[in-house]
Amino acid sequence: MNDWKTPNGEYRSGLTTTYLKNLKPTKDNVVCKIAEGATPHPESIETPAILVGLGTGMAPIRAFV
Repeated sequence: MNDWKTPNGEYRSGLTTTYLKNLKPTKDNVVCKIAEGATPHPESIETPAILVGLGTGMAPIRAFV
């Protein structure tokens, strides 16, 4: 679950997490699409690459790899 308390004690929860949590399993449908990534990949896996994810954490780099 993506929920937390702010430094001043206010409860917050993620928008998509809350939306999905409130769906009824047998009644509601979620339409989604998987799109091709915009990052070009080198022709060979032997080509060196420098991956920088300033402020993004490791998730985008893991997805690229």
